[in-house]
Amino acid sequence: MTSILLSLVPAPPSRPGSARAATARDKDQAPASAGAFHMGVHIPQLLPYFCTTPAQLKAIVRIMERKHAIIRVILFLLVAAACAATLVTLKGQLRQEVPELILAEGNNTVERFLPPPGYTRVELPEDSFGAWLRRLPLQESGTPIRYRDGGLPYRQNSHAGVFDIETLRYQQCADGVIRLWAEYLWSQGRQDEIGFHFTSGDFLAWKDWSNGLRAVVLDDFVEFLPIGSQDHSRSAFHQCLVTIFTYAGTKSLPLDAEPVAPQDLAPGDFVLRAGSPGHTMLILDMAINEQGERVALLGQSFIPAVTYHVIMQPNSDLAPWFPLSPDMERLITPWYHFSDPQLLRFTNGNVNG
Repeated sequence: MTSILLSLVPAPPSRPGSARAATARDKDQAPASAGAFHMGVHIPQLLPYFCTTPAQLKAIVRIMERKHAIIRVILFLLVAAACAATLVTLKGQLRQEVPELILAEGNNTVERFLPPPGYTRVELPEDSFGAWLRRLPLQESGTPIRYRDGGLPYRQNSHAGVFDIETLRYQQCADGVIRLWAEYLWSQGRQDEIGFHFTSGDFLAWKDWSNGLRAVVLDDFVEFLPIGSQDHSRSAFHQCLVTIFTYAGTKSLPLDAEPVAPQDLAPGDFVLRAGSPGHTMLILDMAINEQGERVALLGQSFIPAVTYHVIMQPNSDLAPWFPLSPDMERLITPWYHFSDPQLLRFTNGNVNG
């Protein structure tokens, strides 16, 4: 294209009396050809974005031969603007080729979030925790994350959806995982399996709470006494969970779960970094391609307690999905960087502690 354009550029006409001795200064300033000028821009490379016919090209070149610096500057700005507009258009076209994975409609993660091209969701048993998470309802698209008191956290660009589930008192990161697992067991009629350890190592089961057992805590001392009334209601169930949230955390979650090998991760498992503070995220869903590469939807609550939500990496072509490395030595998200995290899965029957 450049050679064709150069062939269209006429040689500068010779003018009598215009020749003069070329000094070193003159050589630095003089254009190498009619297609270049003092500002160092090679016009034949820019004109294809500005001109579409040979006549337009010749007209521009004739104007460029003039000695008026202001005109040359104006023309340079026009050409630069045309180039910028072309690049923006090309960028927009490339952006449009990237599939939109987040839909405006959809009542759950399956309906709202499409897997990336070439990926399919992993198969799950219908009664599994992962399948239950897929059916968990979402609030309408665009819903912000909120604190329990209704306030808005400053960060609102790193989530793709908010679950339609009440935020209980003290429901922070580890508590959000506890909450969803407990709600799953409740929905399956497995209430007798609901129970979790405190950071102290003591274990509180829902069946004991519902029969009146209460935790009396003084520093590291924990005693369970029958000082409450029997109550098997949903309200009492949530009161039990709030007590667990108060005394459980990322340090106690491994006591209620078992390690999972990286290659065996599945929806319903969680990634954890124990500490004060630590953090944990739940694998809400997974998809895989023919090469065995995996991506995951991740969910979290945070500190202080916020609505449980699906996180995402802004401006990522995979959003809201996150790639999972084969060894899972690192998981980088805009909310937390996991380094050598624990990979865990809740055990099915932990009422015995």
